[in-house]
Amino acid sequence: MASKENPSSPELFSFYINESLTHIKAYPKAGKTSLATSLALDAAIYCNQKVLFFSPGKEQKKDIYHRLFAVLKKWELDRVEDVSKNPTSEVFDEYEDVMLDLRNLKLIIEPTNDLSFAELRRLCLFHAHYQKVSLIIIDDFHLTRDAAQIRHIQELKKMADILRIPCILFTPMPTVEDANFRRISQLNVYLDTCSDLCLWLDRPVYEIEAQLEMIKIPMVEGATPIPLTFNPLILHFTDVEMIGLHLATAHFQPADD
Repeated sequence: MASKENPSSPELFSFYINESLTHIKAYPKAGKTSLATSLALDAAIYCNQKVLFFSPGKEQKKDIYHRLFAVLKKWELDRVEDVSKNPTSEVFDEYEDVMLDLRNLKLIIEPTNDLSFAELRRLCLFHAHYQKVSLIIIDDFHLTRDAAQIRHIQELKKMADILRIPCILFTPMPTVEDANFRRISQLNVYLDTCSDLCLWLDRPVYEIEAQLEMIKIPMVEGATPIPLTFNPLILHFTDVEMIGLHLATAHFQPADD
């Protein structure tokens, strides 16, 4: 699948993911949900993929759509929220038109709260069979009930292998102040064991003065960190196709098919 920047180049790919299970972990406020929505938007709009997006945590379906809206229109999230609550606004019609366009994307959002692993797996199988999704993104996977059990993570990887649908999971890096420190640490160890690829996001330096994030693969010797441009106003990573490129580098051999 060629990159949108250089569609004629065989060396650049956008969302060329061979790994069945990719684990992305980050420090708090490093932009996990922002990256997840950025990847979903890139896959749905530029790569014509049907994406299944889970958000079992704090994000509701409307919140995800508002993040996508901010990306497309380059609005601040606060402005999107304000306009959505004000039907008399002069740009409310524009807001409704863009929201309609977003809902017509090949993007299925499952914002179910208190989601058990069994329910998540059932929804994955349902949408894989009936909706023919080609990418699964699970934000805040640690908030899924039973997620910290190794057999469930192995099940998820096996399901991705069988369905031949890449699955990307997002979890936080535990902090000493975190009440779930031990559980999240255990979950990340299990995921590191089961994932074909594990990436992690540094603490965001944009909180100080810059607007860069680094995405790294710590277990691959000689792997080069990739800088991603982050826009703090609209909470969006603007170079998400570079992640697809990184997953297709020489460190990871393409599938034989």
